[in-house]
Amino acid sequence: MKGERNRKRYILFDIISNKEIIPASLEKTVLNTISRNFGELGVTESKILLLKELYKKNHGIFVTTNNFVAKLKFVFGLIKKIDDNEVIITTKKVYGTLKKFKRGGS
Repeated sequence: MKGERNRKRYILFDIISNKEIIPASLEKTVLNTISRNFGELGVTESKILLLKELYKKNHGIFVTTNNFVAKLKFVFGLIKKIDDNEVIITTKKVYGTLKKFKRGGS
């Protein structure tokens, strides 16, 4: 049996908060939450990346593998604070290609 290919998924998210969240703090909090709940192996399997160039005013895109999308949504639900600011992270849409995101989705 051949190994399953991990395909990239682009997750559009919004952060509901009173203050603007710094991208570095967001990425650090998400990685720490993944590590606490899924271990170091989970961090490695997630292949997670925040597209900082597309992050504006508390919304942006995370890149992960197709196998980790549901787990990342779970992690978003666990995060309640980032840098002492209460937050709610919501998933807006999951895209298979960045081109579809830039086009507005299908």
